[in-house]
Amino acid sequence: MLQPAAPVVPPRPVIGASIQAQAPRRNSLARVALVVLCAIAAMLAVYQFVLRKKPAVAVPAPSPIASIKFIVQPEDSIVEIGGKEAGRLSPFEAPLEPGVYSIAVRRAGYKQWTSQVTLRDGEKQTVRVALEAGVARLSITSQPAGLVAHLDGKQLEQLTPLEVQTTAGAHTLVVTNAAGIPWSQEFTAEIDGKYTFHAPLTATKKPAAATPNVTPTRPTPTPPPDRIDRIDRTNDRIKRPPPSTPAVVIDTEPRVPDRIPEPPPMRPDAGVPLPVTPKQPEIKPAVPRSSAPALIAQTAVTKISGSIPTLKVTSNDDSADVIGKICIDESGHVTSVKAIVKSLPEISEEIQRSLMAWRYRPYTNPSGQSSAACFPYQLRVVFKRGN
Repeated sequence: MLQPAAPVVPPRPVIGASIQAQAPRRNSLARVALVVLCAIAAMLAVYQFVLRKKPAVAVPAPSPIASIKFIVQPEDSIVEIGGKEAGRLSPFEAPLEPGVYSIAVRRAGYKQWTSQVTLRDGEKQTVRVALEAGVARLSITSQPAGLVAHLDGKQLEQLTPLEVQTTAGAHTLVVTNAAGIPWSQEFTAEIDGKYTFHAPLTATKKPAAATPNVTPTRPTPTPPPDRIDRIDRTNDRIKRPPPSTPAVVIDTEPRVPDRIPEPPPMRPDAGVPLPVTPKQPEIKPAVPRSSAPALIAQTAVTKISGSIPTLKVTSNDDSADVIGKICIDESGHVTSVKAIVKSLPEISEEIQRSLMAWRYRPYTNPSGQSSAACFPYQLRVVFKRGN
């Protein structure tokens, strides 16, 4: 006999079993929520830093550029702006920012020019500068006074003592006395400098140059086999020119007469006679030095002093024309005078003596040196008669 099945009794619920069943489901939901939040945050970050437009930053407008144009004389002067060189060839233009600037213009031998310039936005200014030449002052004296001075090879118009102005830089001063003896001094002048020079030239004559003694050599004579001739050698002596002759010519060529005279009787104490060779050695005459004064026009020289004294004449004429030639030395002193008065020959010598005391400014030749010169002249002498 079948027995009835026993009833199935459900198991008793265990405390905490439902909690264990729901725990995995809750963890998965939290993970999904965390991933979603991270994705949203990433999207917000991309939008914030990449996709979102940045606000425009306001850039300040640049200030308009100003400029200064320089026109300077001399054109190669150096222009400095704010202590820095800006250019050295005028004209030129320098762009600058607005502000206050110090300007300096300089050049060797000129006084420096300085100033200040204020530039505003976009302003253009022009600066014109003509530098003033820097000069120095010279005071020149000499002993004796009244001498000619040359500065850098150029003769000064005044005689010593004198004062002149010159440019800054290196110079050479030369003072020459009446005898042609020079005194020189080199110096470097600075701008606004004052310099004093004294030339002690007390000597009045140049030292005399030694004159060489010219003695013609005589070879040992060899008498001819048949006769011994004697020649009068009076004319064979060396002729020395007078001191005033500029060219010295020595004539040593023997002059043999056409007919040989008989020799004079010899005295017992005359010594051993000097036999003469048939042919004397040829000695070339000395070449004269080219020291002749230059022939110039009367307008090439300037008279410094001199006048015609009072003359006593018996002519009824009111005037007389004088023509002739005057020669001066390197210092301007008259060395020779030739005067011709056709209407009154008797006053020619007196006029010549008067002209010898005249003084001229030394003549400067084309090479820049003082030299002797001669020039023709013409003047008219006017007679003043008493009542």
